[in-house]
Amino acid sequence: MYVKMPFGLMNAWATFQRAMEYAFTDEIDRFMVVYLDDIIVFSKRDEDHLLHLRRVFEKSRKYLISLNLKKTLFGLKEGKLLGHIISKEGIRIDPNIVKAIQKIDPPRNEKEIQYFIG
Repeated sequence: MYVKMPFGLMNAWATFQRAMEYAFTDEIDRFMVVYLDDIIVFSKRDEDHLLHLRRVFEKSRKYLISLNLKKTLFGLKEGKLLGHIISKEGIRIDPNIVKAIQKIDPPRNEKEIQYFIG
């Protein structure tokens, strides 16, 4: 039996994702998003946010999910996740990602086209 998930194992990420969805089934999509080892807790009001955080901490303790304080940020009005910027206005693509894509040279011959389409 493992105390921590050995991520070198096949399907470890899928198993971890499933465990997170099980542990936070009531919170996900209501005020929380989980993507592998990232958790985002969002709220419209500050008062609600404190309650939501408390619930996430309680569930983490109940299911023995440890949180890494070095990777934890609180009280952000805007943040980046997976190439997107998330804020109260909604979700938009990170402009830096768009710039990087725009800098890619277009394919010049059939071999390069095949490379891009796989």
